[in-house]
Amino acid sequence: RLLLDYYSIDRDRLYGVGFSMGGGSVMGYAARHRDRRRGSFAAVLNHTGTVSLSDTYEFVSTDAQTVMEALFFGSPTQNPFDWTRASSIVLDASSQLVPGADHMAINLAATPVKTIYGLTDPELYLINQSIQLDQFFLSAGATNHILEPTVTSPVTCPDGHCWDTADETLVCDWFDTITLNSNPASGTILTDRSIRWGHYDVTTVVADAFAGVDFAVDAATNSITFSNVRNLQEIGVDVTRIGLDPATSISFNVQSGGPNGETYRLRSFQSAPVLVLRNAQQVGSACPSTPGAPSWCLESTSGDLVLHEPGGTGTATWRILP
Repeated sequence: RLLLDYYSIDRDRLYGVGFSMGGGSVMGYAARHRDRRRGSFAAVLNHTGTVSLSDTYEFVSTDAQTVMEALFFGSPTQNPFDWTRASSIVLDASSQLVPGADHMAINLAATPVKTIYGLTDPELYLINQSIQLDQFFLSAGATNHILEPTVTSPVTCPDGHCWDTADETLVCDWFDTITLNSNPASGTILTDRSIRWGHYDVTTVVADAFAGVDFAVDAATNSITFSNVRNLQEIGVDVTRIGLDPATSISFNVQSGGPNGETYRLRSFQSAPVLVLRNAQQVGSACPSTPGAPSWCLESTSGDLVLHEPGGTGTATWRILP
């Protein structure tokens, strides 16, 4: 962030590169920082990265385990949240993907990622992590992840596990073809804290716990959908930045997930809507919101249209008529 503030840097052409522990670190950083204003990677090169730290813990020396425990305030079983949020994927005791786990790599589903590993790398668990990361992206429907096994040269890489299996020129040439996709039309936000993710400001309910939401924008129908909401108190977005027009009717679909409901803050409204419907029923304005009931409010100073979805699971369709 300091460099972005003081130097003229193209924020659409920032890239991350890392080898081994550095590969795991750059993947973790990329997944946790998706705000273009503060620096978001357009693409990532991961060379045999430690993308699952709890799995890595099982294969390193006792001394290395002690260092890792100090960094994460305990072992993976003692403090799983911190270990998981610093990883890209979660593997089980057999070093296989855990279905439905909090895989932070989901935040990179729309980001080009290239993973390289040496075919004769002696760190077999890191080869497996590279393969499992690729399998995760495939399962998530990502089409821009590349898995690239490479030949290890016995001359330049005598120990097998080294950076020499990547051609730096080819990596830079690959980066040169990519700019930041700052506004994917759909995706999953998985966060470990209140933060801006792309154009979405998310505020969690419970700290030190994962929160998430799936989003989908359809500019053709002027609609946005939030589903699989969990542990989120508020989601805010400038509708014009995601391609919607607040001057025409907007459809807002939501699958609520919290017992106390959520607040949805839609920005760039210049005036109060003529009519707000929820499931075809008119909803009245209430500032502040009425607990346990759907309501809306236009904050005149900010231009935010605030919708309050009441608690309990279920789906609802809001329609905002200007």
